[in-house]
Amino acid sequence: MRAFCYALCLVIKVICRGFSIELLTP
Repeated sequence: MRAFCYALCLVIKVICRGFSIELLTP
């Protein structure tokens, strides 16, 4: 279960990072 939570957290971080980059670039 811990591995699943860790993977989920990692995916969320990657998505947030990509979303932030898209917002910063015009």
